[in-house]
Amino acid sequence: MLTARPGAAILIRLFEYRVWDSLKGHLLDFKRVATRWVPLALWIVFIFVMSSITYRPGDYPVLPLHTDKVVHFIEYLVLAILLYRGLNDDGSGRIRVVMTALLLIGVGIAGLDELYQSMVPGRDSSAADFAMDITGIVTGAAITFSRWKRLNRGVERG
Repeated sequence: MLTARPGAAILIRLFEYRVWDSLKGHLLDFKRVATRWVPLALWIVFIFVMSSITYRPGDYPVLPLHTDKVVHFIEYLVLAILLYRGLNDDGSGRIRVVMTALLLIGVGIAGLDELYQSMVPGRDSSAADFAMDITGIVTGAAITFSRWKRLNRGVERG
């Protein structure tokens, strides 16, 4: 007969059910957090891993003109959508706060990514890439805002 250790049983119960979130003063559902924040964290890791790929001179991949700009746009469009999912996790609809945070965090990550790329050997940072990052963030914010507006019939709660 297998018996679980008391500490393990407590951990299992914490992850199976709910855990007290002392910062917000309410119960937090781990499954909800995992489905909203883990994909965002993985996407940010993916962005920085892609920025870590180094190229030697003359070893650049042969791609159609401006393909990298499309990649930057898509990366940050997805980031904005995932940020919205995480920030609006309680469904309270504080859309001004959520959108402001989304734009500030998104632009901050884009800036850090471009700064990081400038330090990676064989990579460079460019204002055009940063502009496409911001365009992706703003487009993602517009998509999520229009969806929020449609779901909430335009009623703003803060």
